Amino acid sequence: EIWVMDFPSGKERQLSHAGCDLADISWSPDGRWLACNANRQGALDLVLVNSSDGSLIDLHQGKGIHSQLEWMPDGQELVFDYASAVQPPEFYLARIDPKKPQKIDEKNIKCISNFAPLALKDLSMITPEVVEFKSPDGLLVHGMLYQPAHPNHAGIVHVHGGPRGQALYDWDIFQQYLIAKGYTVLDVNYRGSTGYGYDFEMLNQ
Repeated sequence: EIWVMDFPSGKERQLSHAGCDLADISWSPDGRWLACNANRQGALDLVLVNSSDGSLIDLHQGKGIHSQLEWMPDGQELVFDYASAVQPPEFYLARIDPKKPQKIDEKNIKCISNFAPLALKDLSMITPEVVEFKSPDGLLVHGMLYQPAHPNHAGIVHVHGGPRGQALYDWDIFQQYLIAKGYTVLDVNYRGSTGYGYDFEMLNQ
């Protein structure tokens, strides 16, 4: 959650109550808004937090990752990096009404980079689905399941690094290579992973 400290007094107060991890925080030039991403079931959604009351406004969602958020000097545009399991990272520019921000219409989002190799554009790639299952001790564990169009009847369990990392709807060309070869891939968010609360994150201590 986002907390605010008053420097003269040293007092801290919790600003947001989103119930999920908020990160990549960027304060608007006029001080009214904090742009950040909200970690929700493997996606990092783009949200605004009101600096006065901590309320949230969803700006852009989807099965992907919003990161590296920066405001333009006029406070009416936001630059961010976006990637997904089927789309390499690119930078985007989104127009926002700072007086009455709301969900961003796709027509107001412009791609301002072109990093993806042309060879990727014609490839068929797979978006994973969020799965959950109980471990032997009853703990609910989450993961991302990639199911190939033409399975070869073999599976791979991928274990992310960290240890406080997380499998997300993120770009991973090696995962897509394995899926193209017919492997079913399970990317597990084992105990100790981020994105599921403090208690879950501490379970591998």
